[in-house]
Amino acid sequence: MSQKVIVTGSRGFIGRRLVPVLKKNSYRVATFDLEQGNDVRDEVKVLCLSKATVVFHLAALANVPYSFDHPHEVLDVNVRGVLNFLEYCRRAGAKLIFPSTAYVYGRPQKLPISENHPLDGPNAYVESKIVGERLCRFYAENFGVKVVILRFFNVYGPGQVSGVIPDMIRSLLKNKTIEFRDGTPKRDFIFINDVMSALIRAADFVSDQNFNVFNIGFGQSYSVAQLARMLKDIAGDGTLKLVDQHESRPGEIAEVVADISHASKVLGWQPATSLEAGLKKTYLAAQKTGQ
Repeated sequence: MSQKVIVTGSRGFIGRRLVPVLKKNSYRVATFDLEQGNDVRDEVKVLCLSKATVVFHLAALANVPYSFDHPHEVLDVNVRGVLNFLEYCRRAGAKLIFPSTAYVYGRPQKLPISENHPLDGPNAYVESKIVGERLCRFYAENFGVKVVILRFFNVYGPGQVSGVIPDMIRSLLKNKTIEFRDGTPKRDFIFINDVMSALIRAADFVSDQNFNVFNIGFGQSYSVAQLARMLKDIAGDGTLKLVDQHESRPGEIAEVVADISHASKVLGWQPATSLEAGLKKTYLAAQKTGQ
């Protein structure tokens, strides 16, 4: 009999892709999303959910600028949400897959960044993920809840609404220019299909340890300016203009790149999509939809 899983945040960028992938892999999927009238802060509703074997807790308020203006709301939703589903997992005997973020590392002390790098929360969103991770460890160590934390680096792909890549593509399609604020920061971009394979690996992962953490990135960094040049080449339009506004954000981190050796050795996961290939798929999808 196929396993039943729960996906919170099923209408978000990652959740919309994950649900059909899970069904294709013979999982029975129940969704829990705010658009369905389901609030992860509703402890009674969460604890009354029927029994599942795995919870993918994707639901979160993840907009960093919003978190500066609304720290209480972001912490409330993100921390209470993971706490409620950890308690659900404790009672149901389920595993929790908790997507975190590479930004829990703060300003990198060393590159590439491994999972044992110190954590630092520069804003309410990142702090909510750090607190969520600590709650996961607490439930794993004290109640035996199986937890897999996936620290996503810069996820991108078709259907993404916000971020440097969709912003560039919109500018390209509408204005025949590729505008970006600052071309110098370097980031580790990971394609959505590779994130899907990591999530499936995490669901199937068997370990003697209750608490496991993995970096999910490509393992190589590219500057924003390199991204722009790649997109220009993919579009194949020599008349496209690249517009670097040279507006560095205060406190900008110069470079982020993942050490993915632990995920490779222990989780058995490797990214399969190069940045150029992923950008091409993302650009063609946006071109087709006109977005």
